Amino acid sequence: MPGLSGFVVTFDIEFAYTHPVSCETDSADRSCIELVVHMTPRWDAMQLTSDSARRELNLPPGQNLQYWSATYQRIVTEPHTLIVHRVDTRRFWHVSYGATQPEENASQRTLLTFTYH
Repeated sequence: MPGLSGFVVTFDIEFAYTHPVSCETDSADRSCIELVVHMTPRWDAMQLTSDSARRELNLPPGQNLQYWSATYQRIVTEPHTLIVHRVDTRRFWHVSYGATQPEENASQRTLLTFTYH
């Protein structure tokens, strides 16, 4: 789970083909395609994880753990071979341990570019 290391949760995933794109960043060739992916934690899985996270973090009774996250990915791949050329991942999360501790709003971006010889 972004922002809460050590906790794993099931995600709902939505994806779509958007349009043809260049495989290389500096080329006009449009032989690759762009896929976009949106991932959010499943509500039912979050309830189970939230309970175990409260125990792991030793939160006192009545102190709520609030968590939200979303992950967006842009994948550039060759449609016939599925060879990946770029993966741009952006993660956003919000964590609050209740009124006694500060909230955390954060994000992370990872850009992977692959070169094949």
